[in-house]
Amino acid sequence: RKFDEIVDFAGIGQFIDEPVKNYSSGMYVRLGFSVAINVQPDILLVDEVLAVGDEAFQRKCLERFAQLKNDGKTVIIVSHSMQSVVNMCDHAIWFKKGNKMADGNPREVVEAYTGSLFLSEHRPTETGDRWGSGEARIERVELIDKFGKQVMRVGSGEPITVRLWWATSEPVARPVFTVSVQTLQGVVVSGPTTRESGEVPEKIDGSGWLDLKMDRFPLLPGTYDITASLTDFTLAHPYDVRRNVLRIDVDQNPGNLIPNPHLGQQPTGYLIPADNPYVGATSFNGKPVNPASVRTEFWAVGLRNPFRMSFDSANGELWAGDVGLSSEEEIDVVTAGSNYGWSFYEGTIPGPDYAELPAGIAFVPPVWEYNHDASDMCVIGGVLYHGARFPELQGQYIFGDYISGRIWAASSPATRPFQAAQVSQISSTMGVTDITVQPLTGDLLIANLGTGLIQELSAPSATLAPPIIGAQPASQTISAGSTVAFTLAATSAPAAAYQWYLNGAPIAGATSATLVITGTTSANAGTYTCTAINSAGSVLSAPATLAVDATAPAPRLINISTRGQVGTGANILIAGFVVGGTTSKTVLIRASGPAIAAAPFNVPGTLADPEVQLYGQGSPAPLVATNAGWSGNAQIAAAAASVGAFAWSNPSSNDSALLVTLPPGAYTAQVSGVSGDSGVALVEVYDVP
Repeated sequence: RKFDEIVDFAGIGQFIDEPVKNYSSGMYVRLGFSVAINVQPDILLVDEVLAVGDEAFQRKCLERFAQLKNDGKTVIIVSHSMQSVVNMCDHAIWFKKGNKMADGNPREVVEAYTGSLFLSEHRPTETGDRWGSGEARIERVELIDKFGKQVMRVGSGEPITVRLWWATSEPVARPVFTVSVQTLQGVVVSGPTTRESGEVPEKIDGSGWLDLKMDRFPLLPGTYDITASLTDFTLAHPYDVRRNVLRIDVDQNPGNLIPNPHLGQQPTGYLIPADNPYVGATSFNGKPVNPASVRTEFWAVGLRNPFRMSFDSANGELWAGDVGLSSEEEIDVVTAGSNYGWSFYEGTIPGPDYAELPAGIAFVPPVWEYNHDASDMCVIGGVLYHGARFPELQGQYIFGDYISGRIWAASSPATRPFQAAQVSQISSTMGVTDITVQPLTGDLLIANLGTGLIQELSAPSATLAPPIIGAQPASQTISAGSTVAFTLAATSAPAAAYQWYLNGAPIAGATSATLVITGTTSANAGTYTCTAINSAGSVLSAPATLAVDATAPAPRLINISTRGQVGTGANILIAGFVVGGTTSKTVLIRASGPAIAAAPFNVPGTLADPEVQLYGQGSPAPLVATNAGWSGNAQIAAAAASVGAFAWSNPSSNDSALLVTLPPGAYTAQVSGVSGDSGVALVEVYDVP
């Protein structure tokens, strides 16, 4: 049994029958460690075992060390990995050439060790490379701690100031200072400039200094070189570049914390600020939690899918877009320790776990939310605009939606939650994935995943405007065989081009603002959307659903018609019909004269001014309705289209029509000339569904 445990722990089962002399050094060490750790020792001496093996093997080693410690065993680790010593040990001893140099708290011993290395290393100053035209020079570079003291070491996460002393031989306009920090391998990890921060002086003359201040030094423990440069505003002309002018050591800040172990942890050596809001947490969402198991890296929680975030450069607020699940998209102002309520809430409406909503928990509501009704289904967090290019947008929050492509500006962002009047659409481009501001020019730049382009927002133009939807297409339910129309109303300049889609696939030839489908079948059922596109932008409509009743209707007669000569007196055109059943029925009755004289019928000698009269059953027969000119009635035109009647193209023609709802009974439609004239006429009776 022990043999199997040893082989399994070492992870070399497929090679266990090979001679040991054929093992690599890593396999040999893994096997040796597995043997030692599986004999249940009281004291285990380990020499650099964590230097071999993959991530899974190292994790198994750490777990076994923890188990031995919990069992009261002693583990002695000999290592040059300072992070391993700090993370794993309760006590540390530093030996140098057989002499004990330090003994005690692991962090303090490690700091003493790394400090000795720092003091013994060569610190490049004037020996570093240097070049430039010399009108302005960097005299020296200093590292200043939070107490104002010049230092050469700084704790990771501590406040620090890099001070650049400069001197000029003549006035220099708009100089740019740059501090580049790189590893000893030459990898640049930070390179802030006064041009990026918008802090470029108009002129320097004589001598002075410039301070680059950081509230938290953002580098991991290690040794770094600093290169300082002084250039013109274009960055093309160097006045003075001092490469590797200063070497600094970054230590683990004694006030920072090692993160709690978790499955996603990586061996990067990062630390957690002691003031992180979830350090030491004992409860979460109303339930107790173990402080030793809390993810202390967390800063804010309860967001479902944050998509783009940015800081307001004016006040430091953090703004984020949070993509919803099926109902709501939201914009949040994120603060330390806040809980935004997912999955109990989606926006401000109940979320999937609302039934388990804990009592007494204060969730932070969004500052703005919108639903998916208009195809706005994937919010893109944007940016607080502070720039000179668009004064009308100054201080407003600019954000967008990836699916619909709409881009909005929210005015007075300090007024929260936003009201509808605060939010207005300013542009549109389908596929937007990021919005940012060029800090020097104030240009608004938009990343577009759909086109693979970085687009620039232009100023409003009287002749150029992106499509803005005024009326969305409406969902409909119809019977099979019917005619249906979808319409998208959008304003734009120049005029927009359109493309309709069924279930996301483009419909061939459907490229106008109105989509008409005749003779519908179940294949036409689905979700319809439309894009409106011009040279200024693009926008996607809200989805409109078409439901088709696929039940095949029983065959029925829907029209009777006859054409004949209309005279005077009793020589008129008569059409008789019966409405059966027990309920009323809508019918369309038309008397055509001028309509059949026109193309494509071109009937000669037609009745110029027909009148239609409808009589019921009785003696004398009662007059039910009469018409002597249809006058382009929209209801009559729509009814004619719905039953497949040929269209009357001239709304001012003298053709006559009746659209009436009749109870069961017998009826007679009579066509005559208004002025007693005669001619050929067509009488039609349609069953209107």
